[in-house]
Amino acid sequence: MKKFLSVFLSVLVLLCAVSMIPEVKAERFFADGFNGSTYEGSSTEIVDFARKDDEEVSIKGAVPKYSNIGVYQNTCANTAGAILLGYYEKSYDELIPNFKAARVIRDRVLFATQTDAVQKVIDELYVKMDTNNGGNGTTINGFKNGLRQYVDEKGRNIEYTSIVSNEDLSIERYKEAIEVNKPIVLFVSKYTMIPLTEIYQNDYSDKYNKKLYGGDHVLVAYGIREIQYYNEAGGLIQSVTLLLAATGYKQDPLVYVAIDDRMRIIDGYTINIY
Repeated sequence: MKKFLSVFLSVLVLLCAVSMIPEVKAERFFADGFNGSTYEGSSTEIVDFARKDDEEVSIKGAVPKYSNIGVYQNTCANTAGAILLGYYEKSYDELIPNFKAARVIRDRVLFATQTDAVQKVIDELYVKMDTNNGGNGTTINGFKNGLRQYVDEKGRNIEYTSIVSNEDLSIERYKEAIEVNKPIVLFVSKYTMIPLTEIYQNDYSDKYNKKLYGGDHVLVAYGIREIQYYNEAGGLIQSVTLLLAATGYKQDPLVYVAIDDRMRIIDGYTINIY
């Protein structure tokens, strides 16, 4: 009986100890589905107003328009990494071998069309970021560690500055990054995409043609547009905040994404390569 009681108490203590171990959350993978997106349809929104304030700021020259054209799938994080490398390659031409990413003419930046050299970088980042290992896509840590490894091997340094806390984007820190021409990587879940040519503006009415996407995706942001709509009495009708971003898609490579509706921003970092 004593032996049975001793075994019972030992098992009870073990069960209590196991129950006290904190739950380890599985890392989220970005790129659900093929190439990180699930098209869920479209919608149109019309805003009528008496007057509006409309302000847009962005990084000079935007960012490169790269997309994956290789055999790998779930590559949005790898493509985002290549876009960031292409952006900084204008200053450090060793970042993408055998490729001149941009020409700077006075105060204008003109990014070159993607070549096989860019695809080689996307493929290399696929390996370095541990993509599709344990899930569909790339984890945030996989992205950061893989891009850091690549940059280190090129003799440069990379700095990540967090601008998202508890899925809340700091607009102030976001704007500060844009003002000093530093792009931002955003890890998002569900998002509303508006092509740059799909906002139709009239004197008293604006129309937004939206594309709705599900899944988890990685974007490279490079600007912000803020619009406030007012009625005849001067009352605020609606505020719209749009981020300018590179999608990594061949179609609609540079777009607006709306942050006032369905999009969850899981995490985000200002990127500095030097």
